[in-house]
Amino acid sequence: VGRTVCPGRYLYPYLTDIRARVTALLVPEVGDLNVTPTLLNAAAISSVSVTAIIPAEATWRVEVKNADSGTMVRAVSGTQVSSGPMQYNWNLKDTSGAVVPLGRYAITLNASVGATTLPATSNVVAIASVPQAVSSVSFTRASSTSTKISWVSEVKISYPVSANVYRTSDNSGATWSDWTSTVSSQFTSSWTQGKTYLVEVKSLNAIGESQVVQASYVVPASLTAPNLAPAMPAAVAIVPNSAPAKPAAIKEINSKKLSKNRVTFSWAPLSKEYAASGYYYRVAKNGGKWGKWTKTSSLKTAVTLSNAKKKSKYKIQVKARNKSGYSPTVTASYTVR
Repeated sequence: VGRTVCPGRYLYPYLTDIRARVTALLVPEVGDLNVTPTLLNAAAISSVSVTAIIPAEATWRVEVKNADSGTMVRAVSGTQVSSGPMQYNWNLKDTSGAVVPLGRYAITLNASVGATTLPATSNVVAIASVPQAVSSVSFTRASSTSTKISWVSEVKISYPVSANVYRTSDNSGATWSDWTSTVSSQFTSSWTQGKTYLVEVKSLNAIGESQVVQASYVVPASLTAPNLAPAMPAAVAIVPNSAPAKPAAIKEINSKKLSKNRVTFSWAPLSKEYAASGYYYRVAKNGGKWGKWTKTSSLKTAVTLSNAKKKSKYKIQVKARNKSGYSPTVTASYTVR
């Protein structure tokens, strides 16, 4: 900048500071780091995707470390010729090629342009599994009319048990009570003296559920010392997981205009025999491309479009999912009047 007659001449003494500030503001940076998935079942998913926007002429390095110990597990580096996206797929193996154990892993992306080191960005991935089956099921007579049933849930697990669920039968398994959830590892029931009962227990976490453990107990006809009966370990058996059939297609999608720009689509829930774990939907507008499949929250069977446009035609597709897979997709359409 040369000397002029404009008021800018008063900035001459500050040019050094201005240039330094502009340089600081224009430092390139790593953008949109995306690590997916961040929670994965090691038995079903074999890689983690790392993507980001890297500035031109940048040298980048992805480091994978054990999030608890800080031990380096894997590292890979590269150079970005022009500004744009980079992608690295971690195959869940360490530098020796061995599959890493279950646990939490910090994935950090470092980058530099010339002598300038860019701020590092990171995310944590949890590699987990379903819980192990419960153990040490026991029965304790608390009184002549009360029995406490307890068990031991897995403690050393990569992702914690969120709940235990149990059910009981008093007719040798011909019929069962509904599954009941508890955050503890016990429950108390009023069982009839002299009668045989079956109990089934399983543990849940964010990945899934453990195998079912079944135990039986014959309630003594009498108590020689009420409230002092010792815990009685039960003979337990692992119940084979019998996966349900794939869900049937939902029967019908209903549509209703709630207000000027709000339309709701709803459908009836599937019967319990399919044990649906979620409903998924996607929407297209005026014959355009379908949006991404989205899971409804808490098994909800309704979706509301809050920005529906007048005279626009919307198509929606819905499918259900359980352990065995997805149901056939059902399509419906609605034109906003």
